[in-house]
Amino acid sequence: MKMETLNGEILPNFQLQNSLVRIVDIVNFDGPLLALFQNINNRHLYLLDWVDKDAIFNRWLAYRCNPMVLDKFIREQISHFDLFMSDESFCYKIDIDKNLNWYYPQKIEKINLPSSYIPTSDTFFENCDCPNFTKLEHFITHAKESKKQENLVIIPDNYISQPKRFENKNINKLKEYNRTEIISNQIKRIQISQEVSKYSNINSSKLAISNKLKAYK
Repeated sequence: MKMETLNGEILPNFQLQNSLVRIVDIVNFDGPLLALFQNINNRHLYLLDWVDKDAIFNRWLAYRCNPMVLDKFIREQISHFDLFMSDESFCYKIDIDKNLNWYYPQKIEKINLPSSYIPTSDTFFENCDCPNFTKLEHFITHAKESKKQENLVIIPDNYISQPKRFENKNINKLKEYNRTEIISNQIKRIQISQEVSKYSNINSSKLAISNKLKAYK
């Protein structure tokens, strides 16, 4: 039996297999057909999807998956096709022998795969196909929480919130404006005070002259 000839980018230095740890089989019929792996370097999840074979190799497609999407798949909310197409636009083709050695890795756009390699939209997960559903469910729950933690923004304890209408880059400008406004107001007060004092001095002089005139008379 001859496998399909694929057109894709040949990857002579492919090392993904050295970073993947097998978690659990999602679908198993006398052997795994869809298996979940995790990259120990970055915790990304990968699925290995069986698609073809010949006398020497079993052919698999390896592709990234999001734990939130995978959770929807095992809840039968999305199909195998939706899961397959949900993340990156490409996948890796690997031929694996009986000793689990990986050969001839290629990077291939999913849309360029033969139709026989692409899951159908009417194929859904069935609990009975998974040999250890409890382990799968527990792992996905943990992976979802880890994903949320990756996206969590840590706010320092001494953080003081700023009015939302001002962007951070404008806060310094606002402070500078307030400082200038205060100084300007202080100058105005001094000028007014000087004017009032001047006016008072003029009135005092006038009053003194008036008193002298009265005394002369």
